[in-house]
Amino acid sequence: MTKNLILILIMFLGLSSCVTYKTKPSDFTPEGFIVYKTNFGDLNNDGQEDCVLIIKGTNKDSLVVNRFNNIVDRNNRGVLVLLNSKDKYHLVSENYDCFYSENEDGGNYYIPQLNIVIEEGELIIGFEHGRYGWWNYKFKYIDSKFKLIEYKSVSSYSSTTLTETHINFVIKEKLFSENIDPDYESNEQVFKETKSKISSSDLINLSDIKSFKDLDMSIY
Repeated sequence: MTKNLILILIMFLGLSSCVTYKTKPSDFTPEGFIVYKTNFGDLNNDGQEDCVLIIKGTNKDSLVVNRFNNIVDRNNRGVLVLLNSKDKYHLVSENYDCFYSENEDGGNYYIPQLNIVIEEGELIIGFEHGRYGWWNYKFKYIDSKFKLIEYKSVSSYSSTTLTETHINFVIKEKLFSENIDPDYESNEQVFKETKSKISSSDLINLSDIKSFKDLDMSIY
């Protein structure tokens, strides 16, 4: 065995030893956090049940009195993504506070509700806002990271769809559809579609997103 091959083997073994495996997903919960929600599903198409944990901070300073004079928990929420290897989990992505609290003030309407879906080997992080529409972000496991590959949103008012946006970051294409009946008098909604290319370099990593609330998709 050559000297270079020995060095490569040593480096590989050293990197492998840095991966921590645990049998319970909740054991990855960092200090100062609790598990808010647990989701299971196959995230890398290997036939094994992986896990996505939504975690929530426990900072007492974030317990505040709202405008209704009730004490509410305004700690942010985050996400841990764990892959399963023979019933043992290891952490592949972490973001401790990228989601706002479920107790934020929504004004005259409730705040958008966080929804996590694992589907066809992909992680979909969505927000549902009742009569005002919904939007979601689709992540895929690429090069050992979960990267944003697609964004979809629907803006609506009651049962009337106003606009639809679909951005595919892999093929760098955006499709924007707009309801062209401004008064919505007709029973059949008619949309004008505009397709364009987007300027985007590297795919966004889930772990690098500081806040989904501030993630501006209008720049594409």
